[in-house]
Order: sequence, then C-alpha cells, then structure tokens
Amino acid sequence: MATFGIDISRWQGDFDFAQAKKEGVKFAILKCGGGDSGLYKDSKFERNYTEARNNGIGVGAYFFGYANTVAKAKEEAEYCANILKGKKYDYPIFYDVEAEKMNVGKDAATEIVKAFCNHLESKGYWCGFYTNLDWYNNKLKGAELANRYSMWLAWWTANKPSVDGMQMWQFGGETNYVRTNIVAGQVCDQSYCYVDFPTMIKNAGKNGYTKEKEMTETEKAEKWAVENGLFVGYSDGKFGWKDYMTREQLAIVLYRFYNDLKNGTLK
Repeated sequence: MATFGIDISRWQGDFDFAQAKKEGVKFAILKCGGGDSGLYKDSKFERNYTEARNNGIGVGAYFFGYANTVAKAKEEAEYCANILKGKKYDYPIFYDVEAEKMNVGKDAATEIVKAFCNHLESKGYWCGFYTNLDWYNNKLKGAELANRYSMWLAWWTANKPSVDGMQMWQFGGETNYVRTNIVAGQVCDQSYCYVDFPTMIKNAGKNGYTKEKEMTETEKAEKWAVENGLFVGYSDGKFGWKDYMTREQLAIVLYRFYNDLKNGTLK
C-alpha cells in the first residue's frame, strides 16, 4: 500500500501543514540544506520540522548535493549531520543527486554518493539517495546503489516505473499526471512511499531513535504471565521472580490459567 507524502523547502514559504494533513499528507521530506550555493541550511527547515511534527506528519530530510569528489561529499555529509542533530526523523535522510556538477562519470559519481551516505550512516542516520530515472540509468550505477541504500526515484509520469529497489516514487511536482499539483495551496513535489520507514527506522534505532533492548526469555515469560492475569506482581512494580509460592498461590495461578484456557482468552 502506498503512503502519500510531499517534499518542501523555503520555496513553499510558510507551508500550512495542518491543511496538508487534512488533504491526506502522511509524511514530508524537508530540505535541510545543500551545497549548490556554498554549504547552507534551508531557511525554512526549522519551521517546517516543528510544524510537521506538531501536526502529526512523519518527517524525513534531503540535502541537495553538489560534490564532484569524494572529499567534498564527506564535507557535505558532515555539514548535513550538523543541521540534523538533536531531532528525530521517521523517514530517511536523502542525498539529492541531480546537479550537473555531479555528472562526473558513473564510477566517480557512485563513489560520491557512497561517501555521503556512509558518512551519515556513521552518525547513526538511515541514509538514502534521491535521483531521477535518467541519472539512475545513465549517470550512476543505480542498481548497485539501490541494493545498498534506500532509493527515492523521481519520474513524473502517470504510471509507476518498474525499477528494482525503488522504495519511494516522486510522481510529480509542477507537472503532475497523477493528481493535482497543489497541496495546501502550494505547488509542491509529491511522492508515494511503499515501505514502512517509520517502523523500520525505529526498530533499527536510527535517526535519533533508540533501539529497544531485546527481551530476555525471563522478561518474555514475565510479560506473558502478567498479560494473561496469572500474576500481578507487587504494588512497587516488582515481579518477585525468586519468591517462594504457597500452595494457595499456586492454586490461584492454576485456576486463572484454566479459566483463560477454557474461555479462549489466553494470549
């Protein structure tokens, strides 16, 4: 099932996220900055992040790439990481790869994308790359990158492109063959997402989230016993694993278990 989202920057001004939510927007990929005018932070990034969060819209980010060497890609990634820090992101951090300056041959351009993504990954981010179908086929080793990183592909047409590894499809912007090009009164790029990034990212402990500790067998048993009402523990929240049981307590536990089994309520 596809999830509908948008990507925006300072060009959309003070974007109305509340209205966007009413129109079905579930996520927004926010421009955090770029390298095409020196290294810079998008002037609306902070506002867009806060407003999206306040309206319950999932957030990801993208950085407009302009590096033509691996060294410059790492500089862009470090700058990007400094913009991103201190926040949580439900969707990947994408490296926007479409500037002609980055057209330095398939091998070199691919290594540039890897350098950016790997540097951000070392900072704890779930990283991906954004590009169009022409770049994917002719200017990058697209399949190789898509096999390693999340891929957001732009192709403004009425039909979803059949490209292995595509997890998000930007289907339109100013030109849109799928739906109106207006969201919340503004022309903006629009996408469908085909994977559950929020769950994947949270489970992996990326993008500012902390990975949940794997439960031990003892903890799983305690959880099961409490959920089924066999034990309730103590008022201080402790379970008392090593406490002895009286025959009366054992009888109560067995009776509860029997009733749950008989009534089909055992979880």
